[in-house]
Amino acid sequence: MKATCPVCGNYGPLENFLSQEDYKKALAIITELPGGLPRLVVRYLALFRKPGSDRALTGPRVLRVVSGLRDLAVSNDIQWKSGRVHANKPQYWEQAINTMLERADAGKLERPLDGHNYLRAIAYELADKDFEGAHREKETRAATRPAASEPGRENPQPGPTRPDFRKQAENIKKIKKKMGMQ
Repeated sequence: MKATCPVCGNYGPLENFLSQEDYKKALAIITELPGGLPRLVVRYLALFRKPGSDRALTGPRVLRVVSGLRDLAVSNDIQWKSGRVHANKPQYWEQAINTMLERADAGKLERPLDGHNYLRAIAYELADKDFEGAHREKETRAATRPAASEPGRENPQPGPTRPDFRKQAENIKKIKKKMGMQ
């Protein structure tokens, strides 16, 4: 069976593409990636090469890049710098890679990439926007919730209680005093 590299156009037997153990491991990882990530990875890998370069990425480098991407995509949480921690979804990574590929096609991406930090920043931005949108929607629903005196609302659910911060501050002062921190 013969294969063609979608990035450089190299054509040859499939065994040539899988002759190194690192490439085999990388291919196994790619097939395990969630969602639509496997179809995007080969083009994403091309961003780690200099534009116009005939040199291929080495097996260890491909394995390192693909392993890092897998770790990011299958993690339960996503966080960037010291921002909020959000729930991770594979579609954040798909959209982030698509955004990077679009920027690369438009010549707005400096290549070769050194790591996944730019991808992480874009994915985190998408997760943050998703979180903000869900939070806004939840607040809108709560604001438009019918009042307790309206018909059909006999057993109103209690809303979240507001913590008494003064009481908490007093408790903290007492604890600090006991520990000799004041």
